[in-house]
Amino acid sequence: MTDRYSVTALLVLCCWAHLASADLYMTPKGAGSLDGSSWENALSYEASPTSLETAWGKLPPGATCHLGVGDYEARPVTFKADGTDAASRRTLRGEIKDGKRAVFTGTWGKNDQNKGFALITLASGSTWWAIEGLAVRNCRGVIDTQAPGRVAHGRIANLQMEGIRDAIVISGGATATQPEIGSHDIVISDCSVLHYTKRGYRFRDGCYDIRLERCLADAGGKEWATEAFHMGFCISGGAADSGVSDHDFTFIDCVARNNYWDAGEGKYWQGDGFCAEGRTYNLTFIGCEAYDNGDGGWDVKSANPLLIGCVALRNKKNFRFWADEPGVLLVRCLGAYAIKRGGNSDETGIWVGGKTRAVQCTFIENDRSIDMNDYHVTPEKRARMGLDLQGCIVTLSEEQQKALEAFPTAVIRDSVIWRPKGQTGEALGFSASEEAKQLARPGQAFDSLGQGPAKGYHSSWRQEDLLASARALVDAEHAAGVCSGDLTECRRLRDSDEIACADRAAATVLERDAARALAAAHAAEVARLRGDAASPWSSPVLWAVVGLAAGIVVGVLVD
Repeated sequence: MTDRYSVTALLVLCCWAHLASADLYMTPKGAGSLDGSSWENALSYEASPTSLETAWGKLPPGATCHLGVGDYEARPVTFKADGTDAASRRTLRGEIKDGKRAVFTGTWGKNDQNKGFALITLASGSTWWAIEGLAVRNCRGVIDTQAPGRVAHGRIANLQMEGIRDAIVISGGATATQPEIGSHDIVISDCSVLHYTKRGYRFRDGCYDIRLERCLADAGGKEWATEAFHMGFCISGGAADSGVSDHDFTFIDCVARNNYWDAGEGKYWQGDGFCAEGRTYNLTFIGCEAYDNGDGGWDVKSANPLLIGCVALRNKKNFRFWADEPGVLLVRCLGAYAIKRGGNSDETGIWVGGKTRAVQCTFIENDRSIDMNDYHVTPEKRARMGLDLQGCIVTLSEEQQKALEAFPTAVIRDSVIWRPKGQTGEALGFSASEEAKQLARPGQAFDSLGQGPAKGYHSSWRQEDLLASARALVDAEHAAGVCSGDLTECRRLRDSDEIACADRAAATVLERDAARALAAAHAAEVARLRGDAASPWSSPVLWAVVGLAAGIVVGVLVD
């Protein structure tokens, strides 16, 4: 019996040793026997133009290729992954030691436009893969997908990217009849893109279940605006009339800065922080920030965006939303000190082109804090527009207030309206001083001394009982309607005679509500990453209720 246990233990140890040895190690020049079995015998990156791609191809499921600290000449590689679960994920990991990392440097320059290459191309259909810890400089792109895309279960973490055209581009490859084949379950965290000429992060053609956390896109402003045009985070959706949408994206604590495009005198200048086209839905932004962008901090045409605790300062249009149905919901958001850097169109705190509901938000010290779109608006379009402000702080001139109150579908309730040019006895953010206008981050500068947390944006939003807030927003009758957050039931209803839906790819309102509630599945991991398991944000019930609130409240109460 003892011998049998000894043999079993030996076999287990051998298996563990085999799994450990499956990892590969690589440095710029290599070491020892160059077989990649350890740092002492590391593979040589410089030995062959295909050394990294070859090493990736040798990884068994679940193994990692470790890249040592040092300088690597950038050259294009294609990675294919065919994992079946998390345990089979293949990983490329740049090791970080004493603040140094594996640095890939190319020769691409900001005037080269589409010349050059993306450092890493993910082969179409790749599943269960991860790319971590690299620094990449002077490349046209960093991560791209081979057409048509259809990559899944990916993790991109802790990348430092600088001097890029399009840093990370994920193509979905979905079709109207097969939306599920699009790229999905991709998490991008703790990445930064500095100085780019097109986009920081781009998604298109049917991506879904995507999450970005603590990511930065800083275009670099005018100096890097060498082609049209900068966008920090861009969700494009499918082509017109394709029946394909990008959907179910969550952005947490992401920042977009200095996107800029000078279109010429008298023309519309561009440059958006967070941008989404009309063929998108179920977009959630939590604690995200947009600063100093030439056009929109947010410029979103998505059907039903939800923003919580988001900040927009010194953009031309701090927030810009277009959707009629069901519209946008903002909770505890701030839009202040909008700046027009050139071209036509006015600066504004929030631009309303569809239906907008804002709860405990602050829109102050903008030339026009609230702008109900009147450019080429038909009477039919005007009738579909709506604004509902509840518990907000807003600065408006007398003329602007009268115009807003005269708008037939604009409602301001339980809110504070101040005149522009600063408020004496208030927090710094309300002072209209040069110091207030140049704040790098809001901190507590916009926590009203007179109103406290009762009205407007307040920095304490992360500690609030948002579960109770979400419940208060939802009408009990509608919350207990035919679809109570179960996606399968909603889809059954959608495809039955009870709810007609001619287009398979088009989600009904019921399905959108339930799909948003699926954010509950991410709650535990989000809490872990934030290191705040005790936070009310870690409650799956909260995510479900907030998700339902986004669809139900905007779709019902704004009407």
